[in-house]
Amino acid sequence: MRKLAVVLAAAAAAVVVAAVGRGAIPDGNTIHGCFKNDSGVLRVIDAAAGGTCNAKSETALDWVQTGSPGVQGSQGDRGADGTPGAGGPDGVSSYQIESAAGTTTGQGSAGDVVVQASCPSGTVPTGGGFDVPSSANVGVVYNDATSSTWRVEVAGDVGVTVTVYAVCVDKQQWEGA
Repeated sequence: MRKLAVVLAAAAAAVVVAAVGRGAIPDGNTIHGCFKNDSGVLRVIDAAAGGTCNAKSETALDWVQTGSPGVQGSQGDRGADGTPGAGGPDGVSSYQIESAAGTTTGQGSAGDVVVQASCPSGTVPTGGGFDVPSSANVGVVYNDATSSTWRVEVAGDVGVTVTVYAVCVDKQQWEGA
């Protein structure tokens, strides 16, 4: 019975020493200690506070160990919906693509033509473009918008058909305008 009491007391002392040692680790996750060479006694020191091992009779030991990552936790509950944001300005309610075609004639500069795709009343061009046959030997002089049309001027071979496109949208009242 006495032997059991001694074993239990030793185990309790080891737990207390470990808890005190862990609670007093000022150097992050590194535990500093000294191993007494002749007796095997191990003691924990606070190196940050000036604790050192006796170089003649002890061997300095450091323990640094990071455990493996734990398992991912379960998904949390969905949070509450946020409050609705302020209303924005009206967007484009509709758009349409208008087109027009023209053929280079040889009048003016050699073979040039200006083609304009007009937007209907109440709409404005927001973009556009053009199409010419890939075999045509022509160059684009300009490709841009006016207040109500998308226009393109092409110069080059006579008899080339140019198709111009305008993307037209309802006029908008811009915020701050």
